Amino acid sequence: MTLIYLALAWLAGLLLGSMVGGPVNGWLAGGLLLAGGAALLEGRRSRLALLAGGCLIALTLALVRYSIALPTIDESALSYYNGNGTANTIVRGTISGPPSVREKDVSVQFSASTVWLPQQHVWQEVSGAAQLLLPIKDRGVAYGDVVELHGRMTMPPEIQGSDSYRQYLARQGILSYIAFPSLAPIGHDDSLLARFYGTIFTLRGAAANAINATFPQPEGALLVGILLGDRSGMPAALVQQFALTGTAQIVAISGQNISYVAVFIFLIGQRLRFRPRTITLLAIGTILVYTIFVGASPSVVRAAIMGSLYAVARQFGRDYDVGISLAVAAWLMTLFNPFWLWDVGFQLSFVALIGLVYIAPTLARALHRLPFLGEAFAVAIAAQLVTEPLILMYFGQVSLISPLANVLIEPALPLIMLTGAIATIMLLTLRPLGLVAAGACWVFLAFMVYGVEWFASLPFAALQLPPINGWWLLPYYCALTAILIAIEGRIAAREVVQAQSTAALQPEEETTRELPADSVDTGGAA
Repeated sequence: MTLIYLALAWLAGLLLGSMVGGPVNGWLAGGLLLAGGAALLEGRRSRLALLAGGCLIALTLALVRYSIALPTIDESALSYYNGNGTANTIVRGTISGPPSVREKDVSVQFSASTVWLPQQHVWQEVSGAAQLLLPIKDRGVAYGDVVELHGRMTMPPEIQGSDSYRQYLARQGILSYIAFPSLAPIGHDDSLLARFYGTIFTLRGAAANAINATFPQPEGALLVGILLGDRSGMPAALVQQFALTGTAQIVAISGQNISYVAVFIFLIGQRLRFRPRTITLLAIGTILVYTIFVGASPSVVRAAIMGSLYAVARQFGRDYDVGISLAVAAWLMTLFNPFWLWDVGFQLSFVALIGLVYIAPTLARALHRLPFLGEAFAVAIAAQLVTEPLILMYFGQVSLISPLANVLIEPALPLIMLTGAIATIMLLTLRPLGLVAAGACWVFLAFMVYGVEWFASLPFAALQLPPINGWWLLPYYCALTAILIAIEGRIAAREVVQAQSTAALQPEEETTRELPADSVDTGGAA
């Protein structure tokens, strides 16, 4: 539990840093550090003081980390030249992400190295990233290409909603935006790391192309989203239907995908009689590659860290605690990028797992009279209880049929992943066999698409409500915790009564079984 408390203090420090609104006040950080040190000294006589001191120091370090992460906008930052009044900003740099090819344009990330200053007639070295929106004719652009761009550079566009596109990009360190620039290739990054990433992204693109060329739509786009983590090709109507039915997490790469990868590596390693340490290293390495392959979104990174921790725990014969693993994942992720704490995917991923681990078992015990479906409904309801407030806060929407839709539709997911993975590999190697596997996969994909469309068509499938303020989340989760504690208490009391009743009846049953024998003996003696 100590690690959980320290991680919570760290996250609280990041929140406090965001409220300060700038470089952390030195007096605040210094005061907290002194208080933490004093508590640690007192901890020689009190474990509670020791824990309090550790939490204060963790909070202080988080404040400092948040301040360091805040961007500095000066002449060496690319965003310094946003909206500089010219429609022909010239900037050089490298394509730093896999291109997302859509129907009419291409979206891709760009890492800048220099910008041309026309008045001084010099190249200014800069650092920073921009999001590019390229014309469809530039769909051949690839990761690692060194290019020169001519266009108007601005701040990313703002989109209505609590979680805007501008904020989304800012959390990734992207503060500039260039729409439809002219692009001239001037080279390619041939470093070992660039070649490694380039190979992975090329394979991902080939897999997406093979799927889209074989499957009808929207089933093909859905499979690309489930297997490869690229949902840009999914029709907007289908995306909305997943949201209305509360089943959007089915399409998102999550812990279930990572667990399948890890289990596959463990089974193969054991089959080939590899050493346990070799299997563990292979599992962690494969999880890392898969994380890069599907895009390394916050939910995927969280699952990858927890999957790697499980592999390590298994290697050293240690018990695996989900709560501690979740705390470590949260700390590592926000240590790397503090702004991930405000990412919707990060928040939904963590609270959903908390619901599955700590709430679903209690609900399953409460629904024990529903054979087979009780546990499935418990999982679906637990996930909705913890995620719906966040969905309402960000999107102003509450799904009324999410538990039922998830219970009936989600069982198709592992079948889609298994047959889809086999079909994709076969399509890239042995296409005739791939077509057979693709046919089997299409059946499950069509079932999922039809199910989502049908549930979304029901009246009152979801309610559109005004988004709530984030401060309402604290009393909601506190009330939810209190209710669950009360339910757990009643269940425990009921189980105690049942156990006492069983124990009280046990001697009577034994006596009843012995009576006939005694009667026979007595009769014989007479």
